[in-house]
Amino acid sequence: MQAPSVPETNDPITHTALRGRPLLAVRTVWWIGVLLALGIFFGSLPTSVHTALTTSSSAQMGGGELGFSGPFFAYFRAIADIVTVLAFLAAAVLLAVRRSRSWLILFLSMTLVLAGVNYTDAFFGLYEAVWPPSSVTTLVGVTSALAEICQLAAFFVFPNGRLTPRWLVWLLVIWIPYRLMAWTVFYPQQLAPGLRIIDLLVQFAFFGVGIGGQIYRYRYAVIPAHRQQTKWIVYGMSFAVLALILYNVIGTAPALSVPDTTPRLIYVISGTIITRATLLLIPIAVASSILRYRLWEIDLIINRSLVYGTLAVLVIGLFVGCALLIERLFASLTGGQSAMIAIAVSGAVFGVMFQSVQRRLQTFVDRRFYGIFVNYQRSSQATRPMLIGAGQIGTEIDGYELLEPLGSGGMSVVYKGRQPSLGRLVAIKILPETLAHRPDFRQRFEREARFVASLRHTNIVRLFDFGESGNVCYMVMEFLDGQSLADRLREVGTCPLDEVREIIGEIAEALDYAHQQGIIHRDIKPSNVMLVPNTATGSRGERAVLMDFGIARMVGGMTKLTNTGLAGTFDYISPEQIRDAQDFDGRVDVYSLGVMAFQMLTGKLPFTASNPGALLIAHLQQPAPDPRSLQSALPEEVATAVLKALEKEPAKRFVTAGAMAEAISSHS
Repeated sequence: MQAPSVPETNDPITHTALRGRPLLAVRTVWWIGVLLALGIFFGSLPTSVHTALTTSSSAQMGGGELGFSGPFFAYFRAIADIVTVLAFLAAAVLLAVRRSRSWLILFLSMTLVLAGVNYTDAFFGLYEAVWPPSSVTTLVGVTSALAEICQLAAFFVFPNGRLTPRWLVWLLVIWIPYRLMAWTVFYPQQLAPGLRIIDLLVQFAFFGVGIGGQIYRYRYAVIPAHRQQTKWIVYGMSFAVLALILYNVIGTAPALSVPDTTPRLIYVISGTIITRATLLLIPIAVASSILRYRLWEIDLIINRSLVYGTLAVLVIGLFVGCALLIERLFASLTGGQSAMIAIAVSGAVFGVMFQSVQRRLQTFVDRRFYGIFVNYQRSSQATRPMLIGAGQIGTEIDGYELLEPLGSGGMSVVYKGRQPSLGRLVAIKILPETLAHRPDFRQRFEREARFVASLRHTNIVRLFDFGESGNVCYMVMEFLDGQSLADRLREVGTCPLDEVREIIGEIAEALDYAHQQGIIHRDIKPSNVMLVPNTATGSRGERAVLMDFGIARMVGGMTKLTNTGLAGTFDYISPEQIRDAQDFDGRVDVYSLGVMAFQMLTGKLPFTASNPGALLIAHLQQPAPDPRSLQSALPEEVATAVLKALEKEPAKRFVTAGAMAEAISSHS
C-alpha cells in the first residue's frame, strides 16, 4: 500500500477514528446491520430456490436442446447470489479488520454488505413471494431501504467523512423517510406503472446528485489521493451500472423475451454471469479506494478502457457493416449467398487495420485525456542498448586506437581508446555506420559534440575532438577511470547522507553552469554520472562528473526551450517533458535530480510501474512518497527538499539545482 507523501488532516482513517463508548456504539450498529442483511438473505435462499423449481418457466427452461435439467436454473441463480454476497462480505470484513476504529470505514463496510444482499434475486424474491404484506415483507423492505439510504449517504461523505457541499444534508433528510415509506407502504400496494416510473426517476435524481457530489469533490479536492479514490469509486460504479443497463436493453429483443426458449436461457445465464462479474467491481473498487491500494493505476485502467472500449465498438460496427456490404455485393454479382466470404474478407481487412487503428486511438487518448505527448511505445524500443561490435577492437579511427568497449546506449557505442600522439587514454564515442546515414541521429550526435565542447567545468566531461572517418562519426572525450553512480547504487543500495550531499552538490554545480550557458541536459540519471578519483589536494576522494548530453537542447533567449520530440529516461523524466511543453527551462533537470536524490537516499525510485504508460501517468499525477516512509532516519529538511524538487508544477520547485543542493545540505 502506497504511503501518503504528507500527513493528511482529512484522511478518513485519522479524521474519523473513535474510542471508548462511541466506538462501541458504532461497532454495535455495524454488527446489527451486517447480521440483519445476511440473516434475511440466507433465510430467503430456500424460498427462492423452491419458487424457481415450482415456476413452470424456470422448470422447463432449456428443454433438451442444451442438456440442462429443470433444477439447473434455480440452483444456478442461487449460486450466483451466494458468490455475490460473499464477495461483498469479504471486502467489507477486510475493511472492518484493517480500519476497525474509523466510523467512516465501518459505515462503508456495512454499506457494502447491505448493497451486496440488496443486489441478489433471492432477496427480492422473498419480498415478492410473501403475499399479502406481512412482518417479513416489512423487514425485507426496511433492509432494502437501509441499503439505499446508506449507499446515497456513502456517496455524500466519501472519502473524508464530511458532507461536501454541506447542503447535501437536506437531501438526506428527505431521502431517509422517502425510502422507508417506499418499501414499507408504497411498494406493498403495487404502484401503478406511471407512479413506478416517477419513483424510478426520483431515485435516479438523488443518485445523480450523489455522483455529482463525487465529481465536485474530485474537482476541488486538495489532497491528490482523494481524487484517485473518487476515480476508483466512479469507475467501479459506472461499469456495474452500464452492464446492468446493457443487460436490460438487450433483454427487450423479441427473440429473447419469449420464455421457455433456448435463446432466453442463454441470455439469462450469460447475462447473469456478466452482470454479477461487473457487480464485483464495486467491492473491489471500494476496498482498493479506501485502503489506497495502487491508487494511481486506476488512470492506466481508465486509459486502456477508453482505448479498447472505443476500439471494440468501432471494429464490431465496421466489421458488421463491411460484412453486410460485401455480402450484398457478392450476391448482386453472383446471384448467390456469400456470407462466409463476406465474413472472411471483413476479418482480413480489420485484422490488418487493427494495430494501426489501436495505435492512433491510443495516441489520441494519451494526448487529449492525459497530456502525454511522448510516444512511449516507440521510445521504449528506440532506447534499447546497441550491440557492441567486437570487430572494432584494435582498429584505428583517425589516429585513435580502440582498445576495449566500455558500454553502449540507444544510438552509440563507447570504447576505451588511446591517443598515441599525446600518449593518453581517451573515451571514444562512435555513431555506427548503420545510424550515421540517418539525419536525425547524425544531427543529435553532432549537437551533443557542440554542447560538450562549449562547456568547461570540472564536473562535466571534457571533449577533446570530433570528426568523421568514412561513414562513422566519432567524438573523443576524457577517459574517466571510475564507476558510474548507477553501478554504485546497484552495489550498495543506498548512499550515506554526506555522500549524497557531495554528489548532488557537484552535479548541481555542473547543471547550474550548463543552464547559465543556455544548455538543458534533460537526461539526468545515475548512469550519466561518473564517480572518479579526485586528485585535487584537500578534496574528497571522488569527483562526480556529468556525461551524455545526447538529448540536451539550447535555450533560446536563455529562458525558452524549443520542441525537440525527444524525451529523457522515463524513470527520471519531468512532467514538462511528458507534456511536450515548449517553454520549459532548467527546472526539468531539477526534477530529474530530485528523482536521483530520492533513489540515492532510499534505494528505490519514487515512481515504479511495469507499464511505461503507467509510469508516465505517475510522473504527471502521483505525489512522490515521503523519503522518510522508506528511511525514517532522514532529517525532515532533507525529505522536504527532495519533495520540493519533485513537485509536478515547475513553479513550486527550486529555481536552480544549486538551491536544491543547498536545501539538502542545510541540516547537519
